[in-house]
Amino acid sequence: MSGRASTPLDGAADRRRGLRRLSLRGLVRNVSLASWLTVVVLTVTILSILAVSVVGLGHITNLSGSIVESRIGALRSLRVSEVEKYLNTTMSQVRALAESPTTVEAVIEFTDAFRELNALDPGGAAADGVSAYYRDVFVPGLKDTSGSAVPWQDLVPTGNAAVHLQYHYVVPVEPGSGSVIDDAGDGSRWSEIHRESHAQFVDLAGRLGFEDLYLVEPSAGTVVYSAAKAPDFATSLDRGPYSASALASLARAVRADPRPGAVTVADFAPYPPALGRPVGFLGSPIFEGQRFAGILVVRIPLDRLNAIMTAGGDWASEGLQETGETYLVGIDGRMRSVSRMFVEDPEAYFAGVEAARSMSESEIAAVRALETTVVFQKAADLDTLQENASGSRGLYETRNYLGREVLSSYEPIRADGFDWFVTVEVEREEVEEPLVRFRRNTLLVVSIFVLAITFLAVAWARGALEPVRAISERLRRTLEGEPSVEEGPPTGGPMEMGALHDDIERMTAMAEQRQAELERAADERIETLRGLLPPMIAERLEAGDRLVVEKVLQSSVVVLVLDGLGELIRGEDVARTREALDRIVDTLDSLAGDHGLERIKVVGDVYFAGCGLSHPYLDHAPRALGFAFDAISRLDEESRDLPQPLIPATGVHSGPVSVGLAGSSRLLYDVWGESLSVTYRLAQRARPGEVLVSEETREFLPPEYTVQPRDDGGEPAAWLVSRTAPNGSEANRG
Repeated sequence: MSGRASTPLDGAADRRRGLRRLSLRGLVRNVSLASWLTVVVLTVTILSILAVSVVGLGHITNLSGSIVESRIGALRSLRVSEVEKYLNTTMSQVRALAESPTTVEAVIEFTDAFRELNALDPGGAAADGVSAYYRDVFVPGLKDTSGSAVPWQDLVPTGNAAVHLQYHYVVPVEPGSGSVIDDAGDGSRWSEIHRESHAQFVDLAGRLGFEDLYLVEPSAGTVVYSAAKAPDFATSLDRGPYSASALASLARAVRADPRPGAVTVADFAPYPPALGRPVGFLGSPIFEGQRFAGILVVRIPLDRLNAIMTAGGDWASEGLQETGETYLVGIDGRMRSVSRMFVEDPEAYFAGVEAARSMSESEIAAVRALETTVVFQKAADLDTLQENASGSRGLYETRNYLGREVLSSYEPIRADGFDWFVTVEVEREEVEEPLVRFRRNTLLVVSIFVLAITFLAVAWARGALEPVRAISERLRRTLEGEPSVEEGPPTGGPMEMGALHDDIERMTAMAEQRQAELERAADERIETLRGLLPPMIAERLEAGDRLVVEKVLQSSVVVLVLDGLGELIRGEDVARTREALDRIVDTLDSLAGDHGLERIKVVGDVYFAGCGLSHPYLDHAPRALGFAFDAISRLDEESRDLPQPLIPATGVHSGPVSVGLAGSSRLLYDVWGESLSVTYRLAQRARPGEVLVSEETREFLPPEYTVQPRDDGGEPAAWLVSRTAPNGSEANRG
């Protein structure tokens, strides 16, 4: 036989293993079922909490990144839309101004008068005065702001007209003061023309927000008129001291390809005549018929762009918190709007850019002197901008111009001639801080929850095993011969849980039905609002804004007094009267919509309409006149089958109005202001078939309308308007 004989040592080992098994069994038997249930519940709960926490934190991290990216993307798109709207509107204004007959006439007259001055000797006193101005005033000021030491002789203009005009209009005014001279009293024809037209151009430039307005003759690119009278006034952009400037480049581009209605852009760059401040220009050719007569150039203001990109300085309301900002950046990577840090804390800004070495010493000095970061602060690299120009709009982790880790997003501006990008930027630490705080709070809540579950699990296990204990006690008494005690069966069985489940199902079904009814009611209310109110007003009311009141600065109001409507209303056929009234109002509403107007209200036999209330129009007055004359014609046709013809007496006035919702218990959309009263008085003074306009409206009328004063002693001053037909006769005479 093979094998090994057992020894006394083997027997001792077997006994030790047996004792251990008996000890484990005894330990298990000595632990109550309630304790086992508590341990199981706690184990399952803790593992579940850990699993949910890990998965949840991962999802929260991803969701947080998505929320940040969505928020930045939404804000970026909003800024892009605002900037594009502003730039396109400004270019449209420049285009319209260049096509204005007033501008065409002015550039021709100023050019002719300028040539007359060139044939006259300005005299030694004028030449000496201009030289002294550049030597003692302008060049020292330019050096203080830009640090540029330009020889003053290089900036003195040449040409008799330039010396004469700068001596009388530039030299007497302190640079940067904003003061201008209406008439130098030199007796020249140029000054006579200037006295008659300068105030109008200054007012126009001020209302449109332009820093300066230039008229440039096309042969030598000479600035024959300037509203602000900076040192570039009266100089030649071909051979003068500023022939290398952005203004000269723009003028050359327009002269090389003068196309009617085209608008050329010169991006912001330091401009010596503005003491080195960043200046941008828009230019459009001026035509007299088919002849290229000159160039209209305007200086773009930075203030409006800064206001858009900084939300008026209220970054927090835009969700940018402490470190976020939005700014414009050009294709060269340099800012086109001001830095938030520079606005809020200039010294901290300078410390940051010096530490990050994102600007040279000369650029820092220029920012300090000119108080702007535009074109001096480099904020993006060319590769990133080119990538976004091709359509990529991702979120970038990078270091900004202050050397801080940030998340940045770029989107190009889609406006002809502007290679700009909107940048949204927020520091990474600020973005991640809520997530860090969430993790810390989650850990604290989980710890507290585990402690609470421990106590609840112990209590639950004891309560859950109470029926088992009762049964066990009864069995013990039976086994030990003790008298039994009658006890009812334990409660809380599955029947109650089933009933509770059925109740919850019914409650859920009722709640879903109620929610569906509420949603249908809300949809019906929204549709009703959209049918009764203008879209812009309805949207704001849907958002919860019940204080919808806005001031419209440029609008035209039309009031039609429908002569004959009273006789129609007093007719005996009510159904026919109602049908006729509906047709008349629908006709007027349709005509108003065709011309860009909207009905304000109908009161008795008076119909009120306005142009420019919800959507701005530069030609609001011509649109209002077109509606008035078309209404007279159409109502004449519509009322031929009525007992009494409807012949409107019409008034038109242009001016500011207030639009919005009135009332608190019952909302009413209305328009109010002095303009409505003036228009109504004009309509009352008009005879049936006539159109009376105010002085304010007359100034906006195009040449196809003929006006003559209405001398009836009434107020305000009124003008009778007629529309000239294509054959030269008067049509739709008021």
